[in-house]
Amino acid sequence: MHWSSDWRGLQRPEISFAYLAPLRNCIITWRIDLSGITRNEKIQTLKSQNMLDLINAIPFPDWISDTAVKIGPISIKWYGISYIVGLYLAYFYARKTLNNRPIWHPRQNTTSSMKVPDHKTLEDFLFYCLVGIIVGGRLGYIILYGLPEYLQEPVRIFKVWEGGMSFHGGFLGVVLATVIL
Repeated sequence: MHWSSDWRGLQRPEISFAYLAPLRNCIITWRIDLSGITRNEKIQTLKSQNMLDLINAIPFPDWISDTAVKIGPISIKWYGISYIVGLYLAYFYARKTLNNRPIWHPRQNTTSSMKVPDHKTLEDFLFYCLVGIIVGGRLGYIILYGLPEYLQEPVRIFKVWEGGMSFHGGFLGVVLATVIL
């Protein structure tokens, strides 16, 4: 491995090992050579460096697939796994919080009427959140990213296996589910 520099004074390693070739495009460490210049020049050099160049120096690796597991015609995406793990962790954290009595019963008298939820209410709430995530995320994607295409072929709205979820739509779906419950 040796170091090469470009016209901006930035140095990056060049990896010559063939088996590391996929990592070359996704793991690049930039170093700014500031030796031999004054403190004010260093500050000006650091301010003049384009931070977007430094951020874009590490692109998303193209050797990582968006499909985690594929069994025949069924493929499970990383996005779906993150939904499942997030809801699973939220459920067990909420159950632990539900069993923590000092949170629900303060020591001093308060004017608020705090109703302690039970496990059935928690499970209903998480079910509504799951429906809000799926329906809101799908509708958010359709409305924000492809409304004309989906209006031409409305049947595609129900083809969730083709992809298309938006975080902000899922968030609004959860907020709406919370308000309804």
